Amino acid sequence: MLNYHELTMNEARDSPARRKQFLVICTVMASVLAYTALTSGLLETVVIEEGTYPGGTFLYKTVTSDPAATAGIFRVVSKDLGIGGYRDDDNWADLMYAVYLDGEEVPVGMRRFFGGTLVDAKTNDGKETRRKLMDEVNNEIKIVDDDSWLEKVPYEEGKLPRVKAGVTQFPFTNGFVSALIHTYKVNPIMERYAREHGKEGEPPIVSVTCSVEQQMCTHYAILEKQRDFLLGRPDSAEYMASKNKGKKKGIDYAKVWKGVKSLSPFKSASSEL
Repeated sequence: MLNYHELTMNEARDSPARRKQFLVICTVMASVLAYTALTSGLLETVVIEEGTYPGGTFLYKTVTSDPAATAGIFRVVSKDLGIGGYRDDDNWADLMYAVYLDGEEVPVGMRRFFGGTLVDAKTNDGKETRRKLMDEVNNEIKIVDDDSWLEKVPYEEGKLPRVKAGVTQFPFTNGFVSALIHTYKVNPIMERYAREHGKEGEPPIVSVTCSVEQQMCTHYAILEKQRDFLLGRPDSAEYMASKNKGKKKGIDYAKVWKGVKSLSPFKSASSEL
């Protein structure tokens, strides 16, 4: 049975049939992309209200990458906990959390963030979760050779305080476009809110928890005890200084990134608080 390409293979490259085919394909692709962007919240306004970050014992992996990889680490942690992994009905809200240590002053691929689960270590469930991740899963990581790089990162343990925060909820589809919108539209707005409303001189920390089932992410701009959220790591200024220490003068990647982000289509969205 012949397909369309075989039937038209002898036609000229600029024939009306080929032009029509190209136009139809482009129209379908553009429509799908536009629909995906709209359902992911491209035109949504980020409304921030006063709230509280829950805090608790944080069992987490440390990642240096594009923050858009957050959904990937959520999947790995939920899979380790046996609560979903790659299903479409995962509800990670109030269980899976990411904490972003770096913001706009650090190039995207160099940004550090934590991804893991918040538990109450005093409860039996919290103790069991800690045992499973810190002992069982971490021990398996040492002998497994075929996992992805996220799965090979060992779990660590820290304590995050319950503090005042700016809070917003934003649509989430668990797709690539949704991840980009959260990374380049929502997170920068929350970071600026943390700078403007938090204690002067403190690092702007943003945290997020998402639910695939509810199709919603809750973002927190931390306004108190920000350095406690670094969990012993240096802040962004110290981090970038350590990266540049001893290097010969050359390309200033921070300045290059500053120029690139100035071209972002989401830049104007930062005024919609």
